[in-house]
Amino acid sequence: MEKVYSTSVIIPIYNECILLEDATKRVCAFLSEHFKDYEILIIESGSTDGSKQLCDKLAKVYSEVRVFHEKERNGFGSALKIGYGAARKDLVWLYTVDFPFCLETILEALPFFSKYDCVLSYRTKTTRNSAFRTIQSLVFNTLVKFMLNIKVTHVNSAFKCYKRNVIRSFPLR
Repeated sequence: MEKVYSTSVIIPIYNECILLEDATKRVCAFLSEHFKDYEILIIESGSTDGSKQLCDKLAKVYSEVRVFHEKERNGFGSALKIGYGAARKDLVWLYTVDFPFCLETILEALPFFSKYDCVLSYRTKTTRNSAFRTIQSLVFNTLVKFMLNIKVTHVNSAFKCYKRNVIRSFPLR
């Protein structure tokens, strides 16, 4: 019989007032349909567009939402560290409000957790970015592919899901 996992979804945001409410509603609806036990952790990082107040409103509307406010913008990594540290459920996965992949991706990943500690995605096609972002991505991808001896186009894709006990065992800085 397949294990039923609980899940924590980390949503880091900075000035996402336009997308946040709809995204939270969609994620909550999806999770309530597919998981018996879940939480959504919104990590708000010093937003200046009203996102801070909207986060607090969403936490009152959805009992599964917990909000963490950073006083200033500390970056994506800081938000993840807070989310990974606060997660209470079996699985911990990252999602962003621009829906970079289908929510159903988690359902495809679930069977792998009977054998593996994490499921990390990669992209097979290149997206258009600024020249700086393209160079930054090229350097990062080249280093990771060389160090890990893997043959994929992009290693820095959005879907990442870990067993909570595993992500907590990493010394995150």
